[in-house]
Amino acid sequence: MMKFVILEQQRGLVFQNGKLQKVLESGKHRVFGTQKQVEILDMEQPLTSEYCSIETLLKEPNIAAQTAMVDIKDQQVALHYVDGNFQELLHTGKHVFWNVWKHHTFEVMDLSAPLSCDTMPNYIFDQMPSHMKLVILEEQKGLVCKNGTLSNILEHGKYIMDDNRKDVEILDMEHPLASQYCNIETLLQQPQIAEQTISIDVKDEEIALHYVDNNFLEVLQTGKYVFWDVWKKHTFQIVDITEPAVSDDIPKYIFSKIPSAYFIKVEVAEYQKARLYYDQTLVRLLDKGIYYFWKSAKKVQAGIVDMRLLQMDINGQEVLTQDKVTIRVNFVCHYKIKDYVKVLTEIDDYQEQMHVAIQLALREYIARYRMDELLENKEAVSAFVFQKLKEKEEMFYVEIIDAGIKDLILPGDVRDIMNTVLLAEKRAQANVITRREEVASTRSLLNTAKLMEENKILYQLKKLEYLERICENVGNIQVHGGQDLLAQLTSTLQGSE
Repeated sequence: MMKFVILEQQRGLVFQNGKLQKVLESGKHRVFGTQKQVEILDMEQPLTSEYCSIETLLKEPNIAAQTAMVDIKDQQVALHYVDGNFQELLHTGKHVFWNVWKHHTFEVMDLSAPLSCDTMPNYIFDQMPSHMKLVILEEQKGLVCKNGTLSNILEHGKYIMDDNRKDVEILDMEHPLASQYCNIETLLQQPQIAEQTISIDVKDEEIALHYVDNNFLEVLQTGKYVFWDVWKKHTFQIVDITEPAVSDDIPKYIFSKIPSAYFIKVEVAEYQKARLYYDQTLVRLLDKGIYYFWKSAKKVQAGIVDMRLLQMDINGQEVLTQDKVTIRVNFVCHYKIKDYVKVLTEIDDYQEQMHVAIQLALREYIARYRMDELLENKEAVSAFVFQKLKEKEEMFYVEIIDAGIKDLILPGDVRDIMNTVLLAEKRAQANVITRREEVASTRSLLNTAKLMEENKILYQLKKLEYLERICENVGNIQVHGGQDLLAQLTSTLQGSE
């Protein structure tokens, strides 16, 4: 015989030969028989026995009446509440709980597809296992793809799902529509996506300027693009780039945001013009300003031409004179371009040809004259060369403003000889001037002497003048004999008579 006590929150199971014989309520009990086993069950715990199955226990009316059962299938879970408070998450299987002291309820959820939990309290959702939770933000969409087929589109919200989270692809609505599981056309067949997106198809030899909320964003090349049109407004401007020139309806500020691979920028200063070519063919002349051209199948080139007064310098040009002296000439020419197109298309390297023309003119003139004659008539050389250039300015498509020699540079030994000759000439000139001045001075003295001889008063004034000059150079004057200074000077003058 066995004696035992079953508490109020317990139940007792009596087994004989492995079979359930009786269910004991709370109280004191005695069991007779050596072949019997007694199992005490805690009603705070789920119903389970080590001697028999759940199904066997539930056949007992007393147990079935005092328990609550939930049978969870595959791809299901159940929220377990105790007295209205969330207790736990139950997974696949049969779960039985004593429903005497505490009230057990269940909420079975099918997870064959992601299940929206927007109505689920946050404290319950937070207790879900992280591998089962899925949160889609307001600026996102969720694509549910199974076996490569799109099965559902998830809006923003909270979801729970089974372990196959790899079947869900999160799309950011800030970026173009694209999926790694299905193509654009398949996505656009879904009304839920088509209504919230805008698409553009850019053809060959076209580009599209993409604006977001009326602000320029990027350049789109050939292809199909789809953008979410929910949070931000997307607009497009199709540009035909078969014509390279950028039309006036394209705002110029966008070129500071476009990569230079898309366009060519031509800057023409106020003193310039530019020749515009498409595929090596002249199109027109560009005046001052900033121009933009699309890079396309046509090759765009611009040749800049300076409209200002230009200068050509020819330095150190060696030329042989008639008397076989090699001199070097520094020549300068000022000119303006008259025809900006023909100067390039009708003549090859006009600057080089002008250079050669100046050289030939210099040689033609200088070879006719001796060195001395050239040094005396440099202006004649300049006039001759200038005239020669004026005769050819129509050929060069320029206007010759002026031309002239800056320097005639002699060889070193000739320069020394010329310096010696010049020095001798200057010395001779200096001697002539010196002799001329001496004669003039002597003649002046003679005239002065004649005047003083004829006029005594003038003679006395002259002596006073010399006395004044003497006094200017005397530091001290000593007076002796008691006479005053005036009397001594007077006697001195009288004695000199």
